[in-house]
Amino acid sequence: MKLVLASNNPHKAAEFERLLPGYEVEPFGGELPEETGASFRDNAELKARHVHRAIAGADWVLADDSGIEAAALDGRPGVRSARFAGEGASDGQNLAALLAALDGQDDRSVAYVAELIAIAPDGWELHARGELSGTLAQEPHGGGGFGYDPAFVPEGETRTVGEMSADEKDAVSHRARAAARLEAQLDSAAVITDRLLLRPFQHDDLEAFRPIWADPEVMEFIGAGGAREGEAAERLLAALIDSRERHGFGLWVIVPHEVGRPVGWAGLMVPEFLPAVLPAVECGFGLGRGWWGRGYATEAAAAAIAHGFERLGLERVISIVYPDNVRSIAVAGRLGMRHCGDQTHPATGRALRIYEKLA
Repeated sequence: MKLVLASNNPHKAAEFERLLPGYEVEPFGGELPEETGASFRDNAELKARHVHRAIAGADWVLADDSGIEAAALDGRPGVRSARFAGEGASDGQNLAALLAALDGQDDRSVAYVAELIAIAPDGWELHARGELSGTLAQEPHGGGGFGYDPAFVPEGETRTVGEMSADEKDAVSHRARAAARLEAQLDSAAVITDRLLLRPFQHDDLEAFRPIWADPEVMEFIGAGGAREGEAAERLLAALIDSRERHGFGLWVIVPHEVGRPVGWAGLMVPEFLPAVLPAVECGFGLGRGWWGRGYATEAAAAAIAHGFERLGLERVISIVYPDNVRSIAVAGRLGMRHCGDQTHPATGRALRIYEKLA
């Protein structure tokens, strides 16, 4: 699969090809927007969305922004890492400025941070963040790397990044860590079935899901039970997006081809609310009430389980169901899952049934 990188730098494209094996990464080559964001994520989004519009969604787009944050400086240089000593400053000048800013400070802890964003041709997005923590040496050592590498000592190391080989740096760098998280999400990005598009949750899905999550009948058996309205719906959406970024997979939005808008959710997630069943991956699903009885939940959940076995290499998938949730029990049966145990919801004390399917 080709990724158009929101950069004109062929060396950066080559680095991402190393970090994302199996992907062809091609530099954009056109004009890029000014990086005016307040965070690395803001700047990555600015560039990715600009290139996505410029190529009219012809290919996937990849963008990044990264830099260094010093704890004693409240996170600076941050988004000004490339110009900490002023516009047009060299790497050496920026490093000298940071060394001077930390002179005499007891806390010399720093972190490299990288934010990546990938945008699919039809516009939905994946985000990944990588960090490398360490300390800033009193003076530069080594001639490798670039930027702040000659003074950055990663946690657990005695050498600076500037003294490490390129392969050693690739193995631990913030950009490598972000790329690994993004690669996992790309592998689980979307699935198309006969009737459904299953794609990741986006922040702008909130308005489509507000009425679904506010319906007490829909939400009766979701989590601890009860409707999610207002800020509770916002927190739920943020948690679903965060879970995908942390684990590399998550719940998908169900979009029937003939409808063209979200009607529910299905996918795989780690049931962190129930430690007694961990380690495990759960298949979850839910639909707006107007879409019950059409087989969408079974079709989407079957695709999720197949993805777990075939793409993620899972050996077992579970489903956690309330005993009086007859619809979900019926779906579990159609999926070929078997009842394998019982638990109690830690927050409510309500009984739970555990169903499983083995690869």
